[in-house]
Amino acid sequence: NTDTTALISGHQGVISQSHSATIKNYGTIAGYSNYTNTYSVGIYSGGKVINGSNEDTTALISGFNVVLAQNAAATVANYGTILGTGHGGSGVHLLSGGAVINGSTTDTTALIDCSNIGVLAIGAVQLNNFGTISDYDNLGVYLRSGMVTNGSTTDSTALISGGNGLYASGYGQSSATVTNYGTIQGLRGPAVLFKSANDRLIAESNSTFVGSVLGGGGMLELAGGTGTIMGLGGAGTISGTEAMNFNGFGAYQLDAGSNWTLSGTNVLKAGVTLTDAGMVNQEASLIVGSGSSASILAISSGGTWTINGAVGIESGGSATSMVRVVGELVKSGASGTSIIQLATLDLGMIEVATGKLDFKRTMSGSGALRVDAGATLELDSSARRTLLMVFGGASATLALKAPTKFAATISGFAVSDTIDLLKIIATGARINAKDQLVIVDGTTTVATLKLTGSYSGATFSIVSDGHGGTNVTLLTASSVPPPFGTPHAFVAAMAELGGGGSGSSVLQASPAVSLNAMRLLTPGGH
Repeated sequence: NTDTTALISGHQGVISQSHSATIKNYGTIAGYSNYTNTYSVGIYSGGKVINGSNEDTTALISGFNVVLAQNAAATVANYGTILGTGHGGSGVHLLSGGAVINGSTTDTTALIDCSNIGVLAIGAVQLNNFGTISDYDNLGVYLRSGMVTNGSTTDSTALISGGNGLYASGYGQSSATVTNYGTIQGLRGPAVLFKSANDRLIAESNSTFVGSVLGGGGMLELAGGTGTIMGLGGAGTISGTEAMNFNGFGAYQLDAGSNWTLSGTNVLKAGVTLTDAGMVNQEASLIVGSGSSASILAISSGGTWTINGAVGIESGGSATSMVRVVGELVKSGASGTSIIQLATLDLGMIEVATGKLDFKRTMSGSGALRVDAGATLELDSSARRTLLMVFGGASATLALKAPTKFAATISGFAVSDTIDLLKIIATGARINAKDQLVIVDGTTTVATLKLTGSYSGATFSIVSDGHGGTNVTLLTASSVPPPFGTPHAFVAAMAELGGGGSGSSVLQASPAVSLNAMRLLTPGGH
């Protein structure tokens, strides 16, 4: 460890054939540079090759091909330099899996450099690069399966570079997970090239990709970060704390702590899922699904998806595609109408803060719907009785195209609020013994809506909405409850949902649903 002048040199430097071996080099091991089928260090029955240490970064292993491990898993730990000196030579070959460690959090100068392939791994591999893995002709890293981590939370200088940066072959539908904190670079081709739907690329905040990133049907995960995403479903770009040109991914995941703006043309093609666990501001239309395979926009617990302005979520033709809300979906920004053309599963909170949000297809789940002051929530199809609909501000409107299919419980309906029956004529409204608002056209019942609390003595106004429908508003009531603002009120309401007003059964809401709903069911303007 204190003698860095030691030298081993020859056609091949050090070879171990029959037993697991540990080879430690603190000086120089040099194989000749003109023998294409020889290696400077070869271990054929497993073991370890250790080149230098955190304290000795001058150790060198060089040759045409440098390190070979086959027949058994092996570990190569480099803290100095592994150098391929001939044109077409390779750096590290792991032909039976194992681990490659290049540098450390305190040694970012470690180098694996050659002209053909920097690291080639067959079999499951764990590759941790804190320094530089480079190839100027072919591939920086080639692997079939395993995990590659480039850099760390404290090391954004790590570099994988090559004619093509990193290639995961997808052989046998194997899977590769690549996490990048630093830079992955393709000098003449892709920075990352995946070939399997099982592959996963995790782009940490401030990571960089030089050259295109081709997904091969795998997953792109943005772990934190801020910026703009454009072109989902095609040749897309990411700008901001991550920089990337991407194409061909079958799934996208936006992690907690991220804040992205969705702009341009974005399409979730057949079978593609976009999961939001952070914050997304949608400023352009999003098309979800095509053909017969379902695509899903999933807003996870803790995630917020905000629709800014008059843009919506369109259907690409698949009848089974959907929006799944466990976190929060908010219509905000400018006024105007946003249309959601897909079936929606609400297990969290959907809020209309400004303008109008129109759901064209079925609404199911056990979450909450909220419409704030001056805003409009429109439902054109059915809504399950396990949902809670909240009037959360003065002059809020609930518009129903199929009121006979609206079974959700309504909270906070007060003077100045409106229930608009679209294209439906009504002549009267009353409260029955079950606290249901019964709306009639002469002797025909056109809607029966469940209200929370006591509306004894309530009177209602029935007027035309000016578009062939009817506006129902509250004139007077001796006891009109506000929207729920306490956990006890929320639990009581959820208990009512299970039994059609009789209280005979209780809906068990998940903790995430309860917390989201309680937080947003605070009265707003009533």
